[in-house]
Amino acid sequence: MSSSMRVALLAMLPIILVDTQSMAAPIQCLPGQAAALLQLKRSFDATVGDYFAAFRSWVAGADCCHWDGVRCGGNDGRAITFLDLRGHQLQAEVLDAALFSLTSLEYLDISSNDFSASKLPATGFELLAELTHLDLSDDNFAGEVPAGIGHLTNLVYLDLSTSFIDEELDEENSVLYYTSYSLSQLSEPSLDTLLANLTNLQELRLGMVDMSSNGARCGLQLSNNNFEGWFPPIIFQHKKLRGIDLSKNFGISGNLPNFSADSNLQSISVSNTNFSGTIPNSISNLKSLKELALGASGFSGVLPSSIGKLKSLDLLEVSGLQLVGSIPSWISNLTSLNVLNFFHCDLSGRLPASIVYLTKLTKLALYNCHFSGEIRGAIPQWVWKTSGYFSLLNLSHNKFTSTGSDPLLPLNIEFFDLSFNKIEGVIPIPQKGSITLDYSNNQFSSMPLNFSTYLKKTIIFKASKNNLSGNIPPLICDGIKSLQPIDLSNNYLTGIIPSCLMEDASALQVLSLKENNLTGELPDNIKEGCALSALDFSGNLIQGKLPRSLVACRNLEILDIGNNQISDSFPCWMSKLPQLQVLVLKSNRFIGQMDISYTGDANNCQFTKLRIADIASNNFSGMLPEEWFKMLKSMMTSSDNGTSVMESRYYHGQTYQFTAALTYKGNDITISKILTSLVLIDVSNNDFHGSIPSSIGELALLHGLNMSRNMLTGPIPTQFGNLNNLESLDLSSNKLSNEIPEKLASLNFLATLNLSYNMLAGRIPQSSHFSTFSNASFEGNIGLCGAPLSKQCSYRSEPNIMPHASKKDPIDVLLFLFTGLGFGVCFGITILVIWGSNKRNQQA
Repeated sequence: MSSSMRVALLAMLPIILVDTQSMAAPIQCLPGQAAALLQLKRSFDATVGDYFAAFRSWVAGADCCHWDGVRCGGNDGRAITFLDLRGHQLQAEVLDAALFSLTSLEYLDISSNDFSASKLPATGFELLAELTHLDLSDDNFAGEVPAGIGHLTNLVYLDLSTSFIDEELDEENSVLYYTSYSLSQLSEPSLDTLLANLTNLQELRLGMVDMSSNGARCGLQLSNNNFEGWFPPIIFQHKKLRGIDLSKNFGISGNLPNFSADSNLQSISVSNTNFSGTIPNSISNLKSLKELALGASGFSGVLPSSIGKLKSLDLLEVSGLQLVGSIPSWISNLTSLNVLNFFHCDLSGRLPASIVYLTKLTKLALYNCHFSGEIRGAIPQWVWKTSGYFSLLNLSHNKFTSTGSDPLLPLNIEFFDLSFNKIEGVIPIPQKGSITLDYSNNQFSSMPLNFSTYLKKTIIFKASKNNLSGNIPPLICDGIKSLQPIDLSNNYLTGIIPSCLMEDASALQVLSLKENNLTGELPDNIKEGCALSALDFSGNLIQGKLPRSLVACRNLEILDIGNNQISDSFPCWMSKLPQLQVLVLKSNRFIGQMDISYTGDANNCQFTKLRIADIASNNFSGMLPEEWFKMLKSMMTSSDNGTSVMESRYYHGQTYQFTAALTYKGNDITISKILTSLVLIDVSNNDFHGSIPSSIGELALLHGLNMSRNMLTGPIPTQFGNLNNLESLDLSSNKLSNEIPEKLASLNFLATLNLSYNMLAGRIPQSSHFSTFSNASFEGNIGLCGAPLSKQCSYRSEPNIMPHASKKDPIDVLLFLFTGLGFGVCFGITILVIWGSNKRNQQA
């Protein structure tokens, strides 16, 4: 085609487009929706605001899809999906119900108009089910927020706020601060109900929305919400505010202001925040203050003596502060104290004996501080004389060397924690028993002979990492009916395991006896109803076979019997345990093939939830069954988010986190927090032969694979290139041959690789990631060549450079939360926050 022809065609293009548009019949909006819009127009006062500017194009007979502030969409393009009337200062007596016939609306903004302090319609909003954006802010509505808004489950943005700028605020505190009291109220739906239903919500504005039903003094409850940014000090000075709880918002910063004498504050909590500065002397003006929690690491200076004037104080928490000096003697003036917590702080000096006069004290936590004097010797006698009862006594993470008392303590303690000290001698027992007893990480050498008499109501008993020796007292069985975790690990205990610990485990959930010198065989008369979820006997001298009656423990998630002298075959019968996730059999005397032809149950060796399988350093032989790996479905797909930890939960939020001793990335480690997403297989140091099953390549969630020190032959399966989550791969000391699969170079998470001492040949795959591995990863393969080895390949070939997979940057969602959260807030403040997407997902 000639250039002149092209020019001619281009010149005609506008004419063609215009002609095409003129020939197409215009899309008319739905007549019913046009009528509804005209009715909405008539409901506004034509003499007020920008009425004519807003409705200039709203003419009967015209296509409403082209009216100002209106857009259409849907399958045929005729349904109204967008309506924007914001900022026109329109005035109406009420919000006309005609709006609710626009059921196709996805976006509705009628903010910054005046609805004459009328109530929002009680019904109708629930009809707008397609809404993703709703803005009713600054509209002078009063009364309750309609329950129907709580049913708009597609909402991403909701603004019900009303903002009035207080011109007197200084520049530092120039947040939106509300002075009007004609507020909307959230009573039904309540805020909790609203947030529970609106699971897609990303931005919520509730400034000036009253969460209370009577306008009484109220509080601001913002704890544990992942907020970030500066919290204006002026909020603490609001006259109607009774409480502020900002705890567990690690990204929120601020400081405490000077407090006036007319403040009504009864509680302040800034624990686990990034607050800083000094604690003002004016805090003594808070005559009604009952709770003061100052656990923020940024505070510095001294504890002002004026705190001693707070006679109503019921709770005082000082933790994580960079304070100087000692616990002041004026602490004894706080005679109403019920809770006193000093932990993770830099205070020095002696513990004041005047604490003995705090006779109402029921919770005392003095742990992980840098005290001197008595803190390094015996526990001060006044601790045992302060009160006849403690619901909590935590003296952990100090340097106490003795209790300074008889083993039978003269008081009742529900939660007793002496862990991480240097206390020697006999383990002490509160005379009336306890719910939690933690003596771990000390130097205790024995337990009282009759100590189980005082375990009748004990739920958690931990005495790990001490110097306990001798047999486990048989009398421990007397307390077995209430105990849920028992941890006696890392001691010097000998003898056999008392049969009651396993055979009558109707309450016991966790039994950890690892790293002792226990002998004999495991009890094998476990009864139905076994509640055990974790058993750890690793690092002992236990012999015999695994007890087949263990299948009665239907809740068992973890079994670690590693580093013992068990003589048995591969336990296919354990596939009857439907919850089993971690199986560690390493360093025993297991023999024979992995026989998946076991027919005692329809499971046929199918471990449906297994995520960690460690059978290393045994005498297993034969070929690794291709079919067995195909049955590990939990290693293929998962809905777990990867952040939760395997643990057991108990009374009052107490937890016991499971541990496991594993070989990972070439190191022997003890994993103290087992993520529910961790997936490992270790079959190393056995006598397996034959080829590597290609079905392992289907285990997409696998993080670590160790098959070293066997007699495996053949190639490395190319399917290993599909293991995109793999972090550690050890195939060393086998007889593998052929080339290294090129796809291994694209495994960007692979941090540890060992292919040494095989019979591999050819060029080592090249990629920017693969080049980070050293010679040691490939040595002992005489046929390999190319970097990082010094041996050059004998033929010329450009290396196949694998590009890095691109990663999307994480997106933070910025939200505006307008106060009114929690106790029922009677004023509003605009706060810029980041609401963690994880939290939103959990609510969903």
